[in-house]
Amino acid sequence: MTHIKWPCRNTWEPLRLPERSQHERITCHILVGSTDTDTDNTTHPIMRPLFLLAALTTAVQLQAQCNFTPTIDPPYLMMCPLTTDTLTTQVYDSYQWYKDGVAIPGANAQSLAVDYYSSVTFDFSVEVSLDGCTAHSDSAHVNGWAFIAPSVFATGATPHEIENDGTPHYCQGDTVLLTLSAPYFANITWFKDGLPIPGVTAPMLTITTTGSYYAQAAPDVCPDLLTGLDLEVDMIFDPSVQPTLTTLFGGLCANLAAASYEWSLNGVVIPGVNTACIEPTVAGDYTVRVLPAGPCHRPSEPFYYLITGVDAVDTAHPWSLRTAPAGDALTVHWTGALEPGATWRIVDLQGRTLRSGLLPARGPHVIGTAELPEGVHLFQALQQGRPLAPVSRFVVLR
Repeated sequence: MTHIKWPCRNTWEPLRLPERSQHERITCHILVGSTDTDTDNTTHPIMRPLFLLAALTTAVQLQAQCNFTPTIDPPYLMMCPLTTDTLTTQVYDSYQWYKDGVAIPGANAQSLAVDYYSSVTFDFSVEVSLDGCTAHSDSAHVNGWAFIAPSVFATGATPHEIENDGTPHYCQGDTVLLTLSAPYFANITWFKDGLPIPGVTAPMLTITTTGSYYAQAAPDVCPDLLTGLDLEVDMIFDPSVQPTLTTLFGGLCANLAAASYEWSLNGVVIPGVNTACIEPTVAGDYTVRVLPAGPCHRPSEPFYYLITGVDAVDTAHPWSLRTAPAGDALTVHWTGALEPGATWRIVDLQGRTLRSGLLPARGPHVIGTAELPEGVHLFQALQQGRPLAPVSRFVVLR
C-alpha cells in the first residue's frame, strides 16, 4: 500500500482532500516544531467520515470568522449623459472590483470611477480582504437617463401664409408663443438672430416681431446637460394696416389715406358710405377699414359715438365756402351778423389744426391757404366752442 503524507492546512480556505485509490493510505501530516505526527484517516472505516465531517466543520468555522460585510456606496446610481461618478466601499487591506461578475483589470482601489457610456446598465461588485479574510459585496447597479432632442411648438395666432421652406408669415400685432418640450426646463436661454434675449429663462417665449429664434436648455434632472434645438425657428411679421378713428367737428374720420373705405355700425356694414369721414346720426360702435383689403388689413377698433345734442349747429347763419382757382385762398360766406368772439379753424384728416383765427361780424372772409399742403381739409366755424355750421370740406390743389 502506498503511504501518502498530506499536510494539514492552517488557512481560511475550505479543506479539500486529494483523491486516492484503494491501495493508497492518506495521512494528515501535522508539523509541530521539528516533530512530525501522522494521523491516519484510514485506520478504521468508521473514522473516515468522521474525519471529513471534522474537516468541513473546521472550514466553515474559519470562513465565519470574517466579521465584516463590504458594501458599495451608492448601491444604485442614476447617471446623466456625458458625466462620470464614483463607486466606493469601506477601508480594507485589498480590493478587486467586478463588472457583471468579471474582474476589472487594475481596479484594485477603494473607489472605482464609472462613466455614462461604459457603465450604464451594468452591475458592479467588489471583493475585499482584511487580516487574511476575504469577502464579496452585493452588486450595485448603474443606470442612466436618456433624452430625445429638445423641440418647440407654436401656439397663438394662425399664420396667413407659409412659405415653401416652412417659414410662417404673421401680421403685425399678432402674438405667437414658442414652448420648449419636456423635460427641458433648466438653464434655459432663448436667442433671437443669434443673440441671447436678456431676462427670458422660462420654457415659453412670447414672439411679436420678425426674427430667427433658437433655444438652449437642459433637462431638469440633468441641469448641466445643455442641449440646443436642431434648427432655428424663423418667423416673419408683415406690417398691419389698421386705421384709427378720430372725432372732427362732430364727425368721425379715418386717419389713413386709401382708395376707398368701408364703414360699419355695430358690426353691420353701412351701405354706400366709402369716404374717409362720416357724420354719424345714430349712436353706436363705428368701425372703418381701408379698401382694397390685404391679409394684414384690419378694421379700426370700435369707436362709440354718442349723440348728445351739445354740439347742435346754429342754423341762423347759412354758410358757404369757395376756394380761389389758384388754390391759395378760401372765401367764407355767411348771412347775418356774428357775435363777437366767433372763430374758425382748418384741420387735416388726422385732426391736426393747421390754421385758426377770428371771424369778423359780417362776411365774406378770405383765408389764405398757400401754406396748406395739398389734399382734403376741414373747415369749421365756432362760437364759444359751439359749431356755427356743419363741418365743410375743401380741397387744395396746385
